[in-house]
Amino acid sequence: MLVKTIAMISIVDDTYDVYGTTDELATYTDVIQSYKALLDLYEDYEKEMSSDGRSHVVYDAKEKMKELVKSYNIEAKWFIEGHMPPASECLRNAVVTTTYYFLATTSYLGMTYAKEKEFEWLSKNMKILEGKVVPNSKAVRKLLSVLPESWECKVEAISEAHNLDTLTMDELIRNLKTVLTKMENSSDEFEDEEPQNRSLLAMVEYDDEDT
Repeated sequence: MLVKTIAMISIVDDTYDVYGTTDELATYTDVIQSYKALLDLYEDYEKEMSSDGRSHVVYDAKEKMKELVKSYNIEAKWFIEGHMPPASECLRNAVVTTTYYFLATTSYLGMTYAKEKEFEWLSKNMKILEGKVVPNSKAVRKLLSVLPESWECKVEAISEAHNLDTLTMDELIRNLKTVLTKMENSSDEFEDEEPQNRSLLAMVEYDDEDT
């Protein structure tokens, strides 16, 4: 059951990643939610589960599939249009496209003890499905540790100027964005590692409304 679902949604994911304009993918998003191959897959699940009176919970898995393809479309639109959303907005959408919610719900279809109550709990997208909460100080140090080698001096400067135990992720992102802006203005340094720097600039794009 789960293998079939992963195979099908992988094809859907690849379609958003590689093919289509924003208008085409918007239409595709609407159509895919009533796509016969997907619906037939869920009809098979309903038949398998009808023997123990659980066919009605397949509805929840369908809803998670619809939620997933909508989020795939949002990511594709951002990429095609060159839009760099705030980190918080990107993460909210990414939690869906990682398929945590979708695959957790689909996995529950195969658990005979999972009844309506369990699926109602899953429908709320509980935080536990996103993994453990990483302490702020650990997240700050982790981000600094994965920066390119050319950033070593800048990382040292940030570490010396701030207490990493109390520096918030928002404050760090503002610092990184300031450094990147200065590097972009002095184009030689920015262009030396342009792909990495532009990726980093996208990653730390910050919206003051999220503070």
